[in-house]
Amino acid sequence: MPWFALAAGKYTIKNGDEEYTADELAQVALHQPDRFSPTLRCARWSRNYLLPTITYYGGAAEIAYFAQTAEVYRILERPATPILPRASLTMIESHTGRVLERYGLDWRIYLLARKNVSAGPCC
Repeated sequence: MPWFALAAGKYTIKNGDEEYTADELAQVALHQPDRFSPTLRCARWSRNYLLPTITYYGGAAEIAYFAQTAEVYRILERPATPILPRASLTMIESHTGRVLERYGLDWRIYLLARKNVSAGPCC
């Protein structure tokens, strides 16, 4: 089914004239699930429902996303995917390392400054 728009308590198919109540849509989904396909927003849940993921390695934003969507797994009666933080490292090229040494700069100060800037409020 194409994308729906909600108006006056009814869902209307985009670029169409069919209207459905929430109960009618639930019945269509129950009896004709092939008329629906997951959007990008729910592809992860659909995929994990069919093929559960053992664990997921992600960055800070991905971990936050999973935390925000944990309720979906409860509704689907599936265990939430275990999430582990992705490894992170910083490589300093030899030339850059020599410049830092020449001026007595510690590369760890840069990482601390970067962490403090990214933790602050967005403009």
